Amino acid sequence: ETERSRSGSPRRPPPGAPPGGGEPMRMLRRLIKALETYMHPSNNGYWTRRLSQLLASMCSYFAERIRSEKLLPPGEFMDGRLGEEDIKEFALLVLPIALQGLFSKSGTVTLQSCTALKHLGFLSPETTLPPLLERVYQALTTLTEVHQTSSALEALAAVIFPLVRAGNFDAGAKHVPELMEMTLTGIDANDPQKTWATLRFLTVLLSGLPLIPIPPTMPVPEGIDPERHQVAREVTD
Repeated sequence: ETERSRSGSPRRPPPGAPPGGGEPMRMLRRLIKALETYMHPSNNGYWTRRLSQLLASMCSYFAERIRSEKLLPPGEFMDGRLGEEDIKEFALLVLPIALQGLFSKSGTVTLQSCTALKHLGFLSPETTLPPLLERVYQALTTLTEVHQTSSALEALAAVIFPLVRAGNFDAGAKHVPELMEMTLTGIDANDPQKTWATLRFLTVLLSGLPLIPIPPTMPVPEGIDPERHQVAREVTD
């Protein structure tokens, strides 16, 4: 991570430091490879909670570094900055174990994995969201792995903002009407946990979407993408 002086201003990386991720990214690859077995849903023990915390913290600090680097003046400290390829590589490394942890037997591991997926959804949406949505759709429609439904709903609540945020993931808004319809079955008086996860997802979703009906005859406002306007109209219907 970019070093900072005592005054809080960033310092240049040491001479000879590799650009972008460099050696740290190679070491991270080895670490993730070693963690894969321990993060498998069937491998549950005292270690799973700590490893899931490591996963969430790693994504949180990585996202913080990216945000900090974007605030630096243009052209400064370029040798130590992480590029788009570094971000994508990080997402590709971490995503498999985050998806594994999502369906863990431990609720703590599931929530920590959701936190990691939320950060990855902002960092590299095109890498993260399509495979996550595929898992979510499978979990919402399965008849044999019903315990995965609550985990899928928790994941949706975590990533709904990077999913629908304008300019972050172009295909995201198209999934909203179908997801809203599919998750209605999660409101089940006999399953409080699933009901809570469903209502949480809907609460987070509706806090960022218009609730006033948009009539079909309403023209598309200036500066608004027509396709996103149509999706917003369908959702409010």
